[in-house]
Amino acid sequence: MNPHCPKCPNLVESVEHVLCECPLAAAVWRSLGINWPPQGSQWSFKEWLSWVFNNYTSKRHGEILTTLWAIWYARNKQYHEENITTRRELTAFILAHCKEYSSVNARIQTHPPPKQTRWLPPNAPWVKVNFDASFSHTNKEAWSGIIIRDSVGEILGAAKRKIRRATSVFAAEATAAVHAIQFRIDLGCMRAIFEGDSKTIIQKLQSDEEDLSEVGAMIWDGKFLASKLHAATFHFTQRAGNVAAHILAKERIEDNEDRFWIEDPPPNE
Repeated sequence: MNPHCPKCPNLVESVEHVLCECPLAAAVWRSLGINWPPQGSQWSFKEWLSWVFNNYTSKRHGEILTTLWAIWYARNKQYHEENITTRRELTAFILAHCKEYSSVNARIQTHPPPKQTRWLPPNAPWVKVNFDASFSHTNKEAWSGIIIRDSVGEILGAAKRKIRRATSVFAAEATAAVHAIQFRIDLGCMRAIFEGDSKTIIQKLQSDEEDLSEVGAMIWDGKFLASKLHAATFHFTQRAGNVAAHILAKERIEDNEDRFWIEDPPPNE
């Protein structure tokens, strides 16, 4: 391997030479208006970079790092492919790259990512009833998972029930909603927020129109049972806000019997 600089055949290549001292590198830094340490300073590359960072604002640090990367990339193109990049081409590339990065970053800052969904407690005296269903396509077996919590997050009750004659995930979710409403009634009529991660089922329970789909009878049952409560609302939540009910619905039970927990959390909760 040739130890000499591809642009300066008489000089042994080093990090300091490639990125700072080589005529191409020096010309690019001048084009960008990046000044140099005092003449005659025998600094290592690390010392040189620290000086540059300390003498320029953080707004230009990205440009400095991009320039180092671009110079090294141009060196490799010449060394391995004999592809020579001029000072004008390299400077134009650096400025365009930094402009594009700033534009993309500005759009990200303008549109921050949505906040992660999490379970939130209801306002007293309301309770929140989270429900979900698991469904096995192999043996058409399904279970509902239900968690009831108060305004401070304390568990008032939990249930895991076998769903009989489940034909689809859709039907399992509808049945889980009915199980949740019935369980809330069994524990006493209060104000309840029913929360599930099946948007379609929640919308059907919210609607005043007659449901003629395959789950229409279960939706009617759910609405009828909900009318027995003092007050009931149905809300959709993402899976991240329904984790406890989801885990309970999927947990395996050896004897296939329904389980109920009153004022105690289920195992592993």
